[in-house]
Amino acid sequence: MKILQTIVPLCLVLFITGCSEKNSKYQKKLCKPKNKTEHIKIPASDFVNKQEVTCQFGKYHLSRQADSRDPGHTLYLVTPPEGVEKAYDCDSKADNGINKISMNCLLVEDESKEHET
Repeated sequence: MKILQTIVPLCLVLFITGCSEKNSKYQKKLCKPKNKTEHIKIPASDFVNKQEVTCQFGKYHLSRQADSRDPGHTLYLVTPPEGVEKAYDCDSKADNGINKISMNCLLVEDESKEHET
């Protein structure tokens, strides 16, 4: 019953991507950023067709692209909602064929500071 209580409210917010027990953990982390950095595992299949994760503060966009500098690898991106600093910007690179992608995430407000230095 506790799992259902957690998933049902999340499903109401995350209606675009759909809702299942397998991806509700990563969606919850994206929609409620608590730490400066986070490591989030996302099924590779969720990056197909540029899916979105909708939170109360906006939409994250999931995308992937072949790494032209490193054949056999794919770059995975979770782009935060525009203008939201308390959201995660996530990147990863994985060998082709990996089923679960481990994303490295940093709050947008901190990611912007890192680019300035």
